[in-house]
Amino acid sequence: MKRITFSFILLILTLHFASSAQSSSFDELIIDGVKFLDKVPEVEWYKVDGESLIIGWRGIPKFFPHMNRKAAVRGSIATGHKVHVWAVRHTQKNWNVGSGKSYICFLTAMNGRIKNDTCRH
Repeated sequence: MKRITFSFILLILTLHFASSAQSSSFDELIIDGVKFLDKVPEVEWYKVDGESLIIGWRGIPKFFPHMNRKAAVRGSIATGHKVHVWAVRHTQKNWNVGSGKSYICFLTAMNGRIKNDTCRH
């Protein structure tokens, strides 16, 4: 009986650490996919929150919709999963998904294709 209990606990711990490692690598993959944002002067910051990439914009440049789409597509290609991109004001550093606070626009990409987009064209 102790052997079964020990095996069960070991299995649970293995699954827990594996999911934490996957989450960490998912974040890293998205960040690697959107490194081009570092060169966009209007992007003040960006961060990963679950399956979402949140981009803090200082102003709205002419190429705003294109940059958001590019980030979503590259993030989905880099991770192989669905990625949501949320554009917010640079002053909303503590903004998170589901907070109910305002955002500029939202889009989703899966398999390198845009599925949902509220950003202006």
